[in-house]
Amino acid sequence: MLIDATFLGAKTTGMERYLWHLLPALRSYATVYVARSQSVVSFAEVADKEYVGPPNRVVAQQLWFPFLASRLRPSSVLLASVGAPVLLGTPAVMLLHDVVPWRHPEWSSRGAKFYGRFATEWLLSRSIVRQIVTVSEFSAEEIRAVLRPRCPVHVIGAGTERMDRSEVGGPPRSRPYFLTVGTVEPRKNLSTLLQAWALFRQKTGWPGDLVVVGRRGWGEQPNAPAGVVFAGYVSDQNLAAYYAHAVAVVSTSLYEGFGLPVVEAAACGALVVASALPPYIESLGSAFIRIDNPLNPADVSHALQKALSLGAEERRRMLRDAQQMVQRLSWQAAADRLWQVLQSLGIQGRGT
Repeated sequence: MLIDATFLGAKTTGMERYLWHLLPALRSYATVYVARSQSVVSFAEVADKEYVGPPNRVVAQQLWFPFLASRLRPSSVLLASVGAPVLLGTPAVMLLHDVVPWRHPEWSSRGAKFYGRFATEWLLSRSIVRQIVTVSEFSAEEIRAVLRPRCPVHVIGAGTERMDRSEVGGPPRSRPYFLTVGTVEPRKNLSTLLQAWALFRQKTGWPGDLVVVGRRGWGEQPNAPAGVVFAGYVSDQNLAAYYAHAVAVVSTSLYEGFGLPVVEAAACGALVVASALPPYIESLGSAFIRIDNPLNPADVSHALQKALSLGAEERRRMLRDAQQMVQRLSWQAAADRLWQVLQSLGIQGRGT
């Protein structure tokens, strides 16, 4: 199996982390080759073999990857990047996490809004893509409604690994903190959270911090008010410690295909405060504190206050229920579902 990772990022964040965790489970079925641009994070540790192409991601995806696929003649191709190689002549399965560039181009990077949309639509129009796989029922419905593909759309889901405080070590910070995780981009709605944070501190006088973990992306980059710490990118091990020791993990996102951080937070035993988005409800049910209007700072502040004042018994119940929900999710189960899709196309195991 050959995987297109040519247009992913230089750090292991959302889409990169998904692929990083999926590949080891997928290798129980097939020999996995990953093709990436020189400027993309390496997957050598989790693949059978890695091919490294030109540093320019467009050149790598549009010219080098189709050439590599024609030379290797893999039994299957998984398109797992932003966009798609329009010159590809090998039938493929496409992994789509969401339809943000179509639903909300105003929230998308220029690469996703223009290049990603065009390349994806072009390849879908040529019927090279035989199946689409995605991460949630919500995303599957959105893909069918927005892109109207001629091929089937399947949900393979995502996974997580349960961890507790004893496994991740001590707190990463000396002061208590709320945590939010994600690339700083418009749809994550960080600006509202920062307004809500100022209101929350004014009302409660709470002495802790709001820690923002994630790289700076595109769009307006908000300034940090008092009590807000931009920690930037952190490793997976350090991120687990941040999750496990947080008072709560907060997401004011306006749109998600799955929302890996809230699932990871629940798996690490953290209380989740989040927008009432369909993928979050799909993953956690009622086991999180909901923000009904994430664009209203007062509503977000109220949810933070509720997390802080939650009684010990109610907190234990919510954490227990959340962990029971996320226990249903595993990377092996996602790989199993993906393999079933590949088998429906006549793919045999342990081939390339």
